[in-house]
Amino acid sequence: MPSLCSIVPTSNEMTCSLLISTMFYFVYRYMLFYLIWRTLHGLHKDISLNFMVAGHTKFSPDWCFGLLKQKFRRTPVSSLEDIVRLTLESTATRLNLAQLVGSESQEVFVPLYDWQTFLGGYFEPLVGIKSLQHFW
Repeated sequence: MPSLCSIVPTSNEMTCSLLISTMFYFVYRYMLFYLIWRTLHGLHKDISLNFMVAGHTKFSPDWCFGLLKQKFRRTPVSSLEDIVRLTLESTATRLNLAQLVGSESQEVFVPLYDWQTFLGGYFEPLVGIKSLQHFW
């Protein structure tokens, strides 16, 4: 997901703007819950969440992911290091970068949390969200 801010903000980063290509309701329901939780706890003051119009074309992350898929189909992969190398080599200018969240030896670089279980106790599903265009 491309973003114009880090989800873990610096001490003075109170505004966040996210652009999301496509997601299924099940996924972005929890993304919305998480972003609301962040504002309620003072981690952000303002969050702008923008979705691409259905049927969008020529979106650069889609193009870059397509190049990665092409390279993946023709390259044998048997380790995380292979994935990192394949990702870097998928574009001539190294536009695609791999960001590992852990290693094969189970070393954790980025801790993961069960946000669905945690946030599910605080928020109700948003009925009819696909028909909404703006939230205030």
